[in-house]
Amino acid sequence: MSTYEFNFNSIKKRTMKVTLPDEAQTVVNIGIPKKKTMDKFVIISTNLSKADGSDADMIGEVYNIVTEIFNTNTSGQKFKPSDVKKWLEFDDLIYFIKAYTAFINDLTKN
Repeated sequence: MSTYEFNFNSIKKRTMKVTLPDEAQTVVNIGIPKKKTMDKFVIISTNLSKADGSDADMIGEVYNIVTEIFNTNTSGQKFKPSDVKKWLEFDDLIYFIKAYTAFINDLTKN
C-alpha cells in the first residue's frame, strides 16, 4: 500500500510584480488575497464592465478592494485607500484589474 504526501510548506506561491506610481516607484509582489477579498474582487470586476464611472459608492469600493489586494504583498508593506487614490485614477484601476484578473486566471489554469 503506497502513501501519498502533500506538504503545504513546499508550495511555491506565484506573485505578480507591481510597480506603484508613487515617487519612489515602489515595487511590490502581490499574491492571491484571502477568500473574502477575492469574492469582493470578483463582484467588483464583473460590475466594472457595466460601470460608467459615475457611481461614487462603487468607485470607493474599487479603491478599497485594490488596496486590500496591494496589501497582500510579500514584503508586508501596508497601504491605505488614500494612498491608492492619490496614485491611481479610475482608468488606472481598470487597467490594474484587467491585469490582475489575467494573473488570477493564469494561476487557476495551472
